[in-house]
Amino acid sequence: MVNIRTRRGGSTLGCLFTLVLLGTAAYIALLFARPWFANQQFQDDFQVAARFASTTTDSAIRVRLVARADSLGLPKEAKRISIRRFASEGVVRIATRYDVTVQVPIVGERVMHFDLSVEEPLQ
Repeated sequence: MVNIRTRRGGSTLGCLFTLVLLGTAAYIALLFARPWFANQQFQDDFQVAARFASTTTDSAIRVRLVARADSLGLPKEAKRISIRRFASEGVVRIATRYDVTVQVPIVGERVMHFDLSVEEPLQ
């Protein structure tokens, strides 16, 4: 005998649960992706500043990087930028360290630690 019962138009609870789970995972990934991408952009600016450090003063580098940190919405700790030139080694090092707190629903706060450091030869 053939079973004629069909499930036309109905959805299963498993499908709904999977969609809710995927949506939640995407939302949480976005919460962590924004600070990570801002950090990547800031690191790119560090590399550019270090690359042109031989023709730029430390104060000009600092002003540019602090302005960029401000435009990216980074915390005030990110604006504490260390610029050190080592003439004996012929390199410049630019570094900063900061934390970003991400508020995750149900779980609570999570802290992302960022430690940026770039070293380039002076030419």
